[in-house]
Amino acid sequence: MKAGPALRAVRRAAVISDLHLSPGDDAAIDSFIEFINTLAGVVDELFILGDLFEAYVGAKHLRMGRYPEVVSALLGLERNGIRVTALKGNRDFLLDGQFTKKTGVRVAGDEDAIVSGGKKILFVHGDLFCIRDVRYQAMRRKLRSPVLRVASRALPLSISLKIAAKLRKTSVDEIRMKTPAEMGIVTSEVEARLAEGYDTVVCGHVHDPRVESLRNGTLVVLPAWPAAPGTCWIREGTILFV
Repeated sequence: MKAGPALRAVRRAAVISDLHLSPGDDAAIDSFIEFINTLAGVVDELFILGDLFEAYVGAKHLRMGRYPEVVSALLGLERNGIRVTALKGNRDFLLDGQFTKKTGVRVAGDEDAIVSGGKKILFVHGDLFCIRDVRYQAMRRKLRSPVLRVASRALPLSISLKIAAKLRKTSVDEIRMKTPAEMGIVTSEVEARLAEGYDTVVCGHVHDPRVESLRNGTLVVLPAWPAAPGTCWIREGTILFV
């Protein structure tokens, strides 16, 4: 059996995914900061399950546009005793220790897990469940290579942004040629993770929110926040959307 991430006890959590923030997207950034400012005394931890940013090319990116306000808001959560954990998404897979130093956000990598009210909950971004999308999975492996990570730190911001824009255009063009079934979550992949002993798997990525009862447990797919049904709240193992 695959060894998953170490379980941590968390009583109250907010869970969101796929915000796709851009430096000049005033509406999205205002909504996120307003949301952050409501969390004190309400949750113990905020989980962001990937794609906090539309693109992320390293800590140098955080100087752009209104990103310093996002950094300040995240640091404010830390000062209020609220832990923030982020997973790497397909848009912000370059999140690393430098991001943690700037924001106080713990970067958990591809997955994280908690126990809440006796329920074991696994968090993932969700793209690894989309195994029918063979071209995406191949590109994912290439983009996450150590060589690319080193290169991203060395390149000037302007060049990094041009590369990111080109990759995004390629992704959009490919999506137009794929079917929903090809890009969707393969249930057997989720079942395999539930079989490791989790009661619930929570993910994002596909922007197709739902709660689905499976043979071994429950799959919760989040919206592209803040789209309906909104934020996922965990209270002593109970999952609610508001």
